[in-house]
Parts: sequence; C-alpha cells; structure tokens
Amino acid sequence: MWDLNSSQKAVVASHDLPISCLDFLTLPQTMSQVLITGSWDGKLRWWDLRQQNFVREDNLGEPVFALDAQKTVPMLAAATGRLAHIYDVQQMQKVNELKLPDVMKFNLRCITCAPQYDGVGVGSSEGRVSFLNLKDGQGCTFKAHIISEKSHYILNQTNFCVHHPTLPILLSGGGDGNLTLINRVDRKIVKTLHCDQKVGTQAIPISAGDISVDGSLVAYAHSYDWAMGKSGYKNQPTSVHIRPLS
Repeated sequence: MWDLNSSQKAVVASHDLPISCLDFLTLPQTMSQVLITGSWDGKLRWWDLRQQNFVREDNLGEPVFALDAQKTVPMLAAATGRLAHIYDVQQMQKVNELKLPDVMKFNLRCITCAPQYDGVGVGSSEGRVSFLNLKDGQGCTFKAHIISEKSHYILNQTNFCVHHPTLPILLSGGGDGNLTLINRVDRKIVKTLHCDQKVGTQAIPISAGDISVDGSLVAYAHSYDWAMGKSGYKNQPTSVHIRPLS
C-alpha cells in the first residue's frame, strides 16, 4: 500500500500465486477498513490493515479473476472460472453461488454487483455479458463484444463491466474497442459507443473502465489486453479517455 500523505510504501497482503484483483471497503457493522484480495491460488483473503495476517480466508477452489464490493457494501461478489460467489459483507459469509447460463461457454473476466442488490453482471472471455438474478438464478445474456460477419463470429473478450448507480444499465468494454450499454430490465442492448482507436484497421481493446458516482461520465482505457498472448502484441498505444455517458 502507498500512503500518499507520507509517501511510505508497505506490503499489506500476500498470496501463494499472483493477486488478480482487490477491493477496499469499510465494514458497516464496525466501520473498520478491510482490504479484500483474490488470487490465482483460488483464495479470497480479508485483511484488517491493523494486523499482519488475514482475518478470513475462503478457498474458492479455482483461480479468482475478479471481485466487486466497494460501491455495493454489504454485498460482495467474486468471479472464478464459471461461478459467481456472493457474500454478505456484514456477516463475512458466502450466501450464494450462481452458475453461468449455458450460452456462456468460456471463463468469466469481470463481475459487478447491482446497486439494488438483486443480482450481478458478469462478462466472459468470448465477449458476452450476462445479468444473473439472485432471486431465481435466471438472467439475460447479450453478445456485447461479438462481431457478426457473413460466415462467422469474431469473439472479443469482455474486459470490464460496471453497473450504472441509478439506472438498470450495465456498461461493458471489450476487445472490439467499443463500449456497450445494456438495459437489464428491458433485456436489450441500448447502444454501442464506438471509440475508434485503431492501429491500421485493428481496433485497440478497451482494457478497463468505470462510471462516475453520479452516472454522467465514463472513464476508460485503451491498451492491448493480451487476449492473443505475446503474438498479439503489436506495440499498441495506450490512452485514457473520459466522455459523457449518453
């Protein structure tokens, strides 16, 4: 952790394999601050920064690829290969486990809790985005970053997904270099925002993004997302953008 006031840096968490995701939140019952980390070692660890060791560890059985909690306490969700693990932060316990719909064939890449606490949005490495309803486990799935050609489909991985703070909108960014807005209540893609960052004719992926607190702006980054490994790296330029979400 980097203390911006003192410029001091300290190691506050560790795993047996690389840490893939983290989130920092305040527990509502004690108002104490907790760092939550997920790792390729399959473990989710909860860290009270006043102590050296983790205060809780959950073995999810396979690599953890993403988690989300900060904006939706007391709800937390973590994504492993094809499962969404749902936690009640107040109790620090897992309360549900959601499976992906059959139409999603590949591993999860990202996850986002709904502000209404009724479900989670997930994005997969084949370019689909799905909303999983907590009440019945059912949901809706969209080809958010899949390009349809005459004789085939081009699959671009979904690199981030996030809920709008007040509207039933899921926003995602993917390897096609575009942003997709999905209305999870009406079950339709509302709009695709074409960002037009390219190297020649090849779109530069959107690798990360988020919505502002009031939902009026989206910030996103273009960079190579390593979907094709080392062979796909062509020295693609990186850039960060902010635009109105309309």
